[in-house]
Parts: sequence; C-alpha cells; structure tokens
Amino acid sequence: MSTTTRRHRTISAARSDLMVRMYAGTLGVVLVALAVAGFVVADRKLFGAFPIGDAVVHLAIGGLLFASAWRPQALGGSRVVVGWVGASSIGVALLGFLSNDMFGVLPSDQDWNVAHNASHLVIGLESLLIVAASRGPRRRSYA
Repeated sequence: MSTTTRRHRTISAARSDLMVRMYAGTLGVVLVALAVAGFVVADRKLFGAFPIGDAVVHLAIGGLLFASAWRPQALGGSRVVVGWVGASSIGVALLGFLSNDMFGVLPSDQDWNVAHNASHLVIGLESLLIVAASRGPRRRSYA
C-alpha cells in the first residue's frame, strides 16, 4: 500500500470521527437544554407536546453524549455512545407507539403522544445513520 493511500485513509477516518463527535456534542447540548427547559416548566408539557417527567433521563443522556464528544477515549468512542443512544431511542419510540404509558412504567399523567414518540424515532434513526456513515470504506483482505 502506498504512503498516499495510507494518508488518505487516515484523513478519511479522522473526518468521519469528527462528524460523529460533532453530532454527539450537538445532540448532547440540545438534550441538556430540553432537560433544563423541562425543569423550568415543571407540571406542564414542553411546547404543548412533550411531557417533562423524563427531564432527568434527557439530562443524563445529553451529558453522556457531550462527554463522549470531548473525551471519546474515556467512553469507548463517540460512535459507540451515539450508536447505543440511537438504538435505545428507537426502542423507546417503538414502546411508546405500542403503549402510551409504556406498559405501566410511566405514571398516568405522563402519557407520551405521537410527537414525542416520533421525535425519539427521528433521533434514533439519524443517530444510527451517522454511525453507519462514519464507518468509511471497508478494507479488503487479499490473503
């Protein structure tokens, strides 16, 4: 393999890592901001659609994403964290679509609506797409 090819792969890997880290940092900041807004509005629904009872969960996940963007080595890499957040978000969305109260896990005053479930689904899908796009070309082995 030539030096130019190796250098190109290194640059490509650095760009894809930067893309995932930027996404993780941005989503982390957005989730922390939504959590803080959820604490401020207290007993109402944020933007008329989102229950704020899960603000603590959004705060923790947002902090984890933000930390993975700035210290990816400490958390196993931003791709791992973004992948798990994406898969979890899709799982939560599917559970929400199947049952408004998440099969009795949520209190009755925190029923999730279609907008809330759709937002989890969109975040989950875009997170998994970002992780998939960051993989880059696979190396072929000619052994």
